[in-house]
Amino acid sequence: MTLKELNEIPFLVKTGKLSLKEGKNRVWVFIFQKPYIFGLEKMDEDSFSEFLTVFSARIEKIITAFNGSSTGFGFFLGVCIQKSYKIWKYRKIKK
Repeated sequence: MTLKELNEIPFLVKTGKLSLKEGKNRVWVFIFQKPYIFGLEKMDEDSFSEFLTVFSARIEKIITAFNGSSTGFGFFLGVCIQKSYKIWKYRKIKK
């Protein structure tokens, strides 16, 4: 999947051409296959899997919250991932 295809996911979901569940799955696969785009490439495999498991619960909400801004869904998703990563890391350190 390309970044252009990722950017189209919210529009496909909103027009009914793609279910929200399928959109979530496509976003998850994109993050898993290309963690370097979101600055997650330095995480070890276990931490990356744990973070993705926690983050996957938020993907549907992120897709529906995207309002079609000029920045593109990929940028919006990246900001959400970085914020979620900081919170996840803080909670993990706090334990």
